[in-house]
Order: sequence, then structure tokens, then C-alpha cells
Amino acid sequence: LTTLLDRTGCTHRAVPDGRAAIAACREQKFDVILMDVHMPEITGIGALLQIQQPGMLNAATPVVVLTADQLLDAGRELGRVRVERVLCKPYDERQLLEALLHLSGRVGALAAEWFGSGDNMPRELYFDEVERLVSRIHESLANADLDGAREACHQLAGIVAVYRLGDIEKLARILHALVRVGDAARATAILAELRQENLTARQRACPGTV
Repeated sequence: LTTLLDRTGCTHRAVPDGRAAIAACREQKFDVILMDVHMPEITGIGALLQIQQPGMLNAATPVVVLTADQLLDAGRELGRVRVERVLCKPYDERQLLEALLHLSGRVGALAAEWFGSGDNMPRELYFDEVERLVSRIHESLANADLDGAREACHQLAGIVAVYRLGDIEKLARILHALVRVGDAARATAILAELRQENLTARQRACPGTV
């Protein structure tokens, strides 16, 4: 697993057991936590119960769980903690990387490096991320959070550069410019166009999806 993560160029920290995972999460804020259910000292679930306590540094950090258990009892155990994604061993490397991309919020910066050329990036992932970022920008503008909107626009500009789909890329550039100068009203109108264009492009590229 560490070899796979090394190949992506991402920064990661590996620990040998659940107790060390708790200690690491007290010391450092992470973008994503990748947790194995079966760990020595303290299980992955036991570690997450402590990591996700209110006030802990990584209490709200997204979690991907790896498990060899596909039984109902394992599902009950996972229900005790907040988990965004569960992958059963043997896991698919591409599926794992897609999960990390989604949850880290770093698709724009890393997608091209992790998946190679834009043509190799899963199209469903691309359209999902555009929609997620559009929703985030809309929410930020509604809350008068221009800094949050600008950050999400920056990420959006990165991901639309992976697949150079003309209308989406053009609208993203216009949106970025409007948010940069604080024109929330016009930016909101462009967001509606961008969301519709993303849906149309998804239907063309991935027939049968909604």
C-alpha cells in the first residue's frame, strides 16, 4: 500500500497499529484517513472511536476503511463510527485512488498525475467532482464566504483542465473571474449554466447515467 501511495506522489504517513494511528491523528491534520479494520494493539474501529471524538484534530477528517470482512457483524462494527468509503480486500488500486481523490478535495491538483493523461481519468469521477465543486461554490456564495468560493473555483479550474470540454472550461473561467472580483450575483447565474452543461456533457459521455 505504501508503494502504491509513493507512486502517486502524495504525502502520507504510515503507522504500524491503532495506537500509533491515534497518536498521529493527535499530532497532525490529514486530508484523508485510510484505516485497516484489523490492526494490532487497538483495532481500526477502536482507533476511529477515539480519533472522531469531539474536539480531536481529525474528528471530521474523511475516512476510507479497508477490511477483509464482508459479514454483517463487520457492518455493525462500522456503524459505530463515521466512514465515507469501505473497500473490501483485495481492493482495486484504481478504486482506492479514486476514493482518495474524491475525499481529499485535491482532484484538480493530482488527477492528471495519478491517472496519467486526461483520457485515463474516469469520466464519472470527473463529472462528479465538477458537480461537487459547483455545489460548494454555490454554498460559499450563499453564505457570503468569498474566500471559500475562490478556493473551490481554483480547484474547479484544475479539474476542468484534465478534460478540455470547451463549454465547461469556458464557463469555469468566467466563473473564476467573477468570483475573484466578488460579483456573487453574476457568478450564481453562471453556476446554474455550468451545472446544466456538466449534466449535458455527462449524458453525452456516459450514456445511461443521471
